[in-house]
Amino acid sequence: MLCLSRRDLLRILPFSAAPLAMPKPGEIRKIGDEPQLFTDFEQVELFDNIVRVFHSAEKHPENPVLRKVKPWETARGTWGSVIYDENERLFKAWYGGESGRPMPQGGASRHVMLYATSLDGVRWDRPNLRLFEIMGTRDNNTRS
Repeated sequence: MLCLSRRDLLRILPFSAAPLAMPKPGEIRKIGDEPQLFTDFEQVELFDNIVRVFHSAEKHPENPVLRKVKPWETARGTWGSVIYDENERLFKAWYGGESGRPMPQGGASRHVMLYATSLDGVRWDRPNLRLFEIMGTRDNNTRS
């Protein structure tokens, strides 16, 4: 089984988001009328009729939405990343799990990366990728 460091993993993971176009020096970026998640107020020319609204985060009532349902989804699976793929109209999650195989020097089980998808960000599917054997089966959602 291939084990990658976090740095190596970040180098090889495909990222679907295109880099943002940076304004040229002295150029003011047009924000438009759409709500903005983040706005760099150095890029705002006039502050007339601007209201800063800060909302407190609220947990979804079904939180946690990605629950442990497979044996390889362990308590260590608290790290991960979620993106929304606009082309596929799908949330994609990569998160941690365990292989069930010990590290060569002993101790904890080897970590694996798992994959899940969701149409709404609340109900998650774990596609059967059949890429690697973990805990005696290839019927799993393991990416590495």
